[in-house]
Amino acid sequence: GLIVGTLVGDASRAGAAAPVGPPHPSPPVGPPSIAPPPAMAAKLAPKPSPIVNERFAIDLGILLGNGLEGGAPRVGASVRPSLLVPGTPLVPCFDVAFSARPPDALGVEARWLTIGGGLGVRAGLAERRVALEGRLEGIAEWTGASATDTAGASDAGGRWQPGVRADVGVAWMFSRSIGLVAGATGDVVPSGTVVRVHRVDVERSPPEHFAGYAGVRFGLF
Repeated sequence: GLIVGTLVGDASRAGAAAPVGPPHPSPPVGPPSIAPPPAMAAKLAPKPSPIVNERFAIDLGILLGNGLEGGAPRVGASVRPSLLVPGTPLVPCFDVAFSARPPDALGVEARWLTIGGGLGVRAGLAERRVALEGRLEGIAEWTGASATDTAGASDAGGRWQPGVRADVGVAWMFSRSIGLVAGATGDVVPSGTVVRVHRVDVERSPPEHFAGYAGVRFGLF
């Protein structure tokens, strides 16, 4: 009985001497992650950069078309800025063109200055690198002529007329900000302009003018 009691007592003292530490805390649990709905995720996703700068563009080109009813064609240049309305195919546009026909055998030289503004539409293809375009504009056209006779006497005159212009073209942006443009345009004014030398009708500028153009497009943004 003495041995058993001693062992039991030693075991009790060993158990009482062993400290009991505090329980380990559980790791914190964060709030559950909730994925946004697909519509919201699409809005939050960063938008890809446009492949081409098409919002505001300027076209610089040359044109070739009919001039006076007789003789050589007219040759000139044009500046055509345009602004694409975001989210639509609409393109408000403006242009200035100047062209001339060199003197003919009668010594008659003609010049045209056209200022126009209106609205166009643009359809982008091939990731918008290619664009088909159409425009309708109101214009103010100045037709001027000068003549020099065999005696060396010269005279000049001109006049303004309102009119309309229709235009179709295509643009190809081979880089982000530079491309090529080409197309055709037609202008109509109320009446033709007669060129007189010594009170004799020698030439006439028709009320309809048609031209082809080609040039370079600069996409600014």
